Amino acid sequence: VPLILYSSYIYFEQTNIIPSLLPEGVAGFTEFLKGRVALPLSNSLPEFERVLHHELVHVFMFDHISQVMKRRGLYEHRPAPLWFSEGLAEHWSGEMDPFGDMILRDALFSGQLASIAQMNQILGTYQMYKEGQSICAYLARIYGEEIFARLLEHWWLAEDFDQVYKLGTGQTLAELDEAWLRELRLRYLGDVAQSDPPGKQ
Repeated sequence: VPLILYSSYIYFEQTNIIPSLLPEGVAGFTEFLKGRVALPLSNSLPEFERVLHHELVHVFMFDHISQVMKRRGLYEHRPAPLWFSEGLAEHWSGEMDPFGDMILRDALFSGQLASIAQMNQILGTYQMYKEGQSICAYLARIYGEEIFARLLEHWWLAEDFDQVYKLGTGQTLAELDEAWLRELRLRYLGDVAQSDPPGKQ
């Protein structure tokens, strides 16, 4: 994997690897056309390693999906939903940190937490990264880490992620949405944890 390192964030912001300007706060990126990973050296080695792992997950996902498709004689590009690809990269590069935990709790308390169906409303934001990470961590707890390999292996069977997810788990994204949101409420809202939801035994 071609890895391009910049000695400072200022130089990283001036990169010409991609034609567009980098949004503020981007810690690294993966350029899929040539499979290059670019990131600046940070003052924190653990943070640098975390960002590097995050970007390498993108490389792995892109390559694995391409290989799955090619084995079936399919050469079309079927990207993963951004919340899933970024969420999985966050999940595999480290556990939820206190700041991410705070973002989720605040979004839940303020009524700003986006469901999976509403994820386009927060597309590309830090909140989307953390919600995606939380969903992937939930999937790993329920199905085990092998769920992600199973989903990627089913990629060629459907053109949309909802169908891929249903083939891999037997459930819909709407059902995942409901179960994930319930778990968040149980974790962050103490009163909810003391009672059963309507219709549940």
